[in-house]
Amino acid sequence: MEIGSFRERHSWRSLDVVVPSGTGTTALFLARHVPPAVRIHAVPCVGGDAFLRVQMEDLDGVSGGSGLFPKILTAPFAPPFGAPDARLLSAWKDAASIGIYLDLVYGPIAWNALVSRWGTAQFGAVDGRREGEEAINSEDTSEDTSEDTSEDTSEERRSEGAVVYLNCGGHEGIQSQLIRYERLGIVRRGGSTQLLEEVQRQCAQAAEESPTWSIRQTQTCG
Repeated sequence: MEIGSFRERHSWRSLDVVVPSGTGTTALFLARHVPPAVRIHAVPCVGGDAFLRVQMEDLDGVSGGSGLFPKILTAPFAPPFGAPDARLLSAWKDAASIGIYLDLVYGPIAWNALVSRWGTAQFGAVDGRREGEEAINSEDTSEDTSEDTSEDTSEERRSEGAVVYLNCGGHEGIQSQLIRYERLGIVRRGGSTQLLEEVQRQCAQAAEESPTWSIRQTQTCG
């Protein structure tokens, strides 16, 4: 599948894929079909670890019972599902600052889990979608901090791994979610539209300046 080809194209020995998860459907089926060198990490965004595990086990049982599951990557914090939270807004802005445009419900929770586990010192991303597609954003986990983004298939590169964030969309709900933040006083009154425009502009600018890897992916995650 394309994620496996993506890893091979960049000659990475391993690839960790972080998936924002509700029922875990996307992460579960990815885990069934990726090659062994690709590890899928499901981040609980609706309930806790136990809730997500039960959801995936039930789904596995009614869809063939393969017994192949993604790893569960716990977020540092997860407010009640959909509830506005200043920490989520901060994470949303942070991701945009390096060119990653998240939704405001699942995205910041999963993003914080990724940052907590791997950091972002060498994270470069761009939205390279074709029309109707989403982008995969990748962090090179090598120790080389140079700005050379040319592809290198040397043995040194083959020993490195990378981290990919599966950006699942949901952008159409950002405006209405920001209005909820505004009503709660987390965003200044009347400032939601301006904030959205600022973040979109910042994200686009950062994406142009960052290293990029993009492939086709699913449009919705569960």
